[in-house]
Amino acid sequence: MRKVDLRMNEQNKYEIIKDVANKRTSVFKFSSCSIRNIFKLKSLYLNKGKEGFIHGNRNRKPSITLSENLVNEIVTLYSNKYFDSNFKHFKELLEDIDIKVSYNALHQV
Repeated sequence: MRKVDLRMNEQNKYEIIKDVANKRTSVFKFSSCSIRNIFKLKSLYLNKGKEGFIHGNRNRKPSITLSENLVNEIVTLYSNKYFDSNFKHFKELLEDIDIKVSYNALHQV
């Protein structure tokens, strides 16, 4: 069995549900979750154990993340060709060459 590291909020849920499943505490004692959610988490605990409490999106990049190639291309264009334009104008120039990026993403890059 491999070692499972839970984050703080996942660990808190795990400890609560473990106590509920082992009948050390009452379901009604915990107000942070609904009773329905507690029973769902209890079923998850009984079926998958500690691994069931790991969030499904852990270690995944968001779907809206810009690729490294695109970021490098944007930085190169701005530093070499469009260095004298502001971000709004640079965004419009990028749209002319079919690179669609939001203003906030461009500002972060």
